[in-house]
Amino acid sequence: MIKQVNFHCVGCGACCRGRHVPLTLGEAEAWLRRGHRVSILLEAFAIQEGQGDMARYRHDASRGASVRSGNIDICVIAIFAADITAGCPNLGEGNACQIYQDRPLVCRIYPLEINPFTTFGTDQKDCPPEAWDASQGEEVIQADGQLIPSIKQLVEASRRADQSEALTKVRICEELDLRVTAWKGCGFVIHKPDADDLMAAISRASALQPSSAKPWSVRVHGQRLTDKLRQMQAELYPEDGDHRHLYIPMVAA
Repeated sequence: MIKQVNFHCVGCGACCRGRHVPLTLGEAEAWLRRGHRVSILLEAFAIQEGQGDMARYRHDASRGASVRSGNIDICVIAIFAADITAGCPNLGEGNACQIYQDRPLVCRIYPLEINPFTTFGTDQKDCPPEAWDASQGEEVIQADGQLIPSIKQLVEASRRADQSEALTKVRICEELDLRVTAWKGCGFVIHKPDADDLMAAISRASALQPSSAKPWSVRVHGQRLTDKLRQMQAELYPEDGDHRHLYIPMVAA
């Protein structure tokens, strides 16, 4: 474990492009009000698969909601995210953030990790070497292997939002008929709902009814995983489906 992490933002803007930034529901609504688009990334796993790493399983389960796929129950994790793959729309001159005081939690926490099972490493970040240069008088963001209190509070707030909003996010997906998910560890399904429709669904989220019991389907690749899910009697997304979503495969399984 890295005992101490020093960091000095050099304003390169590398963390502000080429990725999806997870948002809380409040942040997603604010993002939409600024005229930007919000994507929804979906992944799922079988609820009965609690063997193995129980701590990781409980963490994942706390971020998802139970739905039905074929003859099995699966846990769907819905990640509402700002798509900044082409660059954040809030970047100004010199890569200065134009919403710095209102930037999302994930941006405030970067370059540290929210997922407790992701190992931090400076070599895994897009920041240039000078961001970690000890001669720059940079801020200590982790000391003695522990996050500094201000960062720890932000991480805890992000995790609480993940857990408390998990069911509502899945209900919003069902409200918008976005019921195709990827399998966790195999890839992501990315939905790009109409901004006005998503805004309306978020606005009335507290009034949404429990799960409609409409079936979910799983999109996968790789013969072994396909055979496994068929044997489990999950509903697989057909190869000749309308593909109104984007599927990002990670590894063949």
